Amino acid sequence: MKMNEDNQNKHLFESLVYIHNYSISTLLKHDDEIPGLASIILPLSNDNLTYIPTDELTDQFYSFILEQYEAFLKGYPVMFDIEFNNECFGVSEKKKRKLALIQFNEIFSMLFKKNAPIIDNRFKALKNRKDHLKGSLATQRNLVLEFLIGNRAKFNRKTFENNIVLQETIEFEGKLEILLHLNNTYKFELDYYFGETAALLEKYNTIQNPTFDFVIFLFIHNCITSIEKYTHSYVVSLYFFLKKHKLIQETADNFCTIINDQYELQIGAIKLSDDTNKEHEKRVNYYENKWNEYKK
Repeated sequence: MKMNEDNQNKHLFESLVYIHNYSISTLLKHDDEIPGLASIILPLSNDNLTYIPTDELTDQFYSFILEQYEAFLKGYPVMFDIEFNNECFGVSEKKKRKLALIQFNEIFSMLFKKNAPIIDNRFKALKNRKDHLKGSLATQRNLVLEFLIGNRAKFNRKTFENNIVLQETIEFEGKLEILLHLNNTYKFELDYYFGETAALLEKYNTIQNPTFDFVIFLFIHNCITSIEKYTHSYVVSLYFFLKKHKLIQETADNFCTIINDQYELQIGAIKLSDDTNKEHEKRVNYYENKWNEYKK
């Protein structure tokens, strides 16, 4: 027997895949005793109650859509590569980078219908757009329910061609893949929101009250993950290098805790018994050179 919407909502809520959400409606209440004084009331009632997918379900459904329509999605970067490689045949790397930037700007503008937001980082705008599309997909209740019962057959070409949200999502993800590839290749802008850098930003945000910014954390990460042996010695030298240049303010104990927590290490106490140690000096010089390269 088919459930009505109320019973569906009850079942979805009890199954912990949907949550309550209250749409906001405001009322302006004027004060009868004080002219000009008014207060805003935000009433919560069942009239404003809706049911929406949990964040987890929203992410799962979005990932499923990208997987289900991967062939459509991959068509965008494949066609771009063919056309861009033809355009760049025989040109210098400098000219190729200029052409890549032109393409990047054009694709970025198209994704925002020529009304790209004024924002300090384009990848932040792209992340916001992705989150908006996730939310839009989550409102496709009938499709979400088909996903929950495992009806993959529903997600065919006909469904795709008749659903503008699906089309916009796949177009966005296909063109996003192009933008990420161009940026990874030509380094137009530091991307904090996608790929490895986004994962590292999450790691950085787990550190309690760091005295260093994310750029310094990226340098520390690069240093730690490139250590092949004598880990303790290199971490000690890295710490003293960072302190020497006032790149961090952490105590040796705090820095040790951060490194152990972030990289699942068991580094002992950070201390230098002999600051004239030649091997230590070599390691500090190594980090000096690494830092100079990193700043370029």
